Amino acid sequence: MVGAPRSAAAGTVAALAGRMAGLPGQSPGFAERAVRLAERAAAQRYHVAVLGEFKRGKSTLVNALIGRPLLPAGVVPVTTVATEVHFGEARPGALVVFQDGKRQQVAPEEIARYVSERENPANRLGVRRVEVRVDAPLGAPGVVLVDTPGVASVSERQTMSAREALADSDGAVVVLSVDAPLSESEGVLLADLADRGGRVFVVVNKCDHLTEVEAEEVRAFLVPHIARLLGEGASVHFLSARRALEGVTGGRTVQGTGDPGFDAFRRDLEAFLRDDLAAERDRANAAELDRLASTLSDAVAIERAAAAMDLAVLQDRLEQFGAAADDVRRAFAEDRLVLDHDVAQIGEAVAAALTSGSAEAVRRAWPRVEESVAGLRGRALDRALDEAVATAVTDAFDPLRQAVATAADEGWEQAAARFAERLRRHVQALRTAANALFEVHLGEATLPTVAEQRERFSYLFIQVESPGASLARTLRTVSRTERARRRMLTRARRHLADELDKHAGRARFDVVQRLDTVSRRFVSAMAEELEQTEASIAMAATSARHALDQTESVQAEREAERSFALGVAAEAEQFVHAARTTLPR
Repeated sequence: MVGAPRSAAAGTVAALAGRMAGLPGQSPGFAERAVRLAERAAAQRYHVAVLGEFKRGKSTLVNALIGRPLLPAGVVPVTTVATEVHFGEARPGALVVFQDGKRQQVAPEEIARYVSERENPANRLGVRRVEVRVDAPLGAPGVVLVDTPGVASVSERQTMSAREALADSDGAVVVLSVDAPLSESEGVLLADLADRGGRVFVVVNKCDHLTEVEAEEVRAFLVPHIARLLGEGASVHFLSARRALEGVTGGRTVQGTGDPGFDAFRRDLEAFLRDDLAAERDRANAAELDRLASTLSDAVAIERAAAAMDLAVLQDRLEQFGAAADDVRRAFAEDRLVLDHDVAQIGEAVAAALTSGSAEAVRRAWPRVEESVAGLRGRALDRALDEAVATAVTDAFDPLRQAVATAADEGWEQAAARFAERLRRHVQALRTAANALFEVHLGEATLPTVAEQRERFSYLFIQVESPGASLARTLRTVSRTERARRRMLTRARRHLADELDKHAGRARFDVVQRLDTVSRRFVSAMAEELEQTEASIAMAATSARHALDQTESVQAEREAERSFALGVAAEAEQFVHAARTTLPR
């Protein structure tokens, strides 16, 4: 069996976080964070999204990694719902999770009914995801491969499903095809993955369709392009998932399928999962454990200082801290309005850029359209105009879309960073107030960075559609006169403008919707940080106040609980310090 022992670091984090969650006298927010960390560390799940346009062979690739044809695959777009494959499970099976929260156990052979477009068209069954458990090992325990619908899909719902899988992933496998290597949307996807950071594997599938000479030509074209997008160390594998799957089902092993490219890809992927991905998750878990330990130490310090105060003085300090917290909440609410304004300005800038860009695109593209149909009349002109307008729409809109997407992404990152800095100042203001009122020393606030919030604006997959009905067929007849030709050209230019305007409208709506979603999630995460800071300080002081009304034995018992909590925090801090020196960088 390929794999490694479960992470000892993750086990320690789970144990320490579990002890923190059970400590008495802590705020509910602190306990919830500790429980989440304990569950995440104990589960040791590592999600790797398998991404790509439809019909690139994603499901076949996953089947080859599983070692049998479990996921549905075909000659038309098949996958309509994200499918999670959980490797190394002791009891194989499948679970269907519906959008209304219901869950249903099914046989693995029945999953096509829920995830395929043919048997569940437009996801009429309301499936959120399907979880498939297989006993085949892959790299390390807890690995989950997520087979996604195609990006740039004909269905926006399927495209959104792919985006969600990307947002929740720890790594990514992007599947290309030698039949149509590196489309514009695939290039944008790779660029976005590079911006997110993390390991990306690029699989160039269907290499059995080419001769060795043709395969080398594709390799010479693709590798430099991918290196420019992902860096020189990018993992690029040329293979045939179909041939690998046939090798496995024909009696070979998953480690030696008969397709050298697939075997090399699997070894590379397993090494990453075994050696790198778990270490990256361990670093993230250690950082959160460190924040929890710091919060716990601060709470104990405040409670001890408050317990030494006269009851009347402590009550007055609590009221003053409450007033300071009210001021901070009001300032935070004002900051939310500022962020809303920033987001609205980004949306307005996107709209203006798309409007002006579309008009400029028509102006630039039209001379080339006229040149391409020079001298043509009648039906020949009709066909040539169709092709020329379709080409002009794609050539003009793709660069415009990418430029606007980049500007919107940069605008959001800047707005989010400004908001996060204002939040840091608010949290620090609460800690400074606590220092003064309860006569303690709380250090500088430590908050997750914007990147750690895992909430980026991501604009990827608006697909450029071909223009609609033939231009000349909107006329009663196709005339060969010069007057008719001018009328057809006029209609063609109007049609070009309408198509670009339509795509601009879709892009504008998409940007605004995503900005709204990501900003709401981001604000919610930041508000939680502020609320937890306030609650931790207030509850520590309030606990001390309540203890002052108790007997000496009860107060002594509470002091023993504080000492125990400090011991847990110190143990966590020692573990984090050691982990930072031993975990691979």
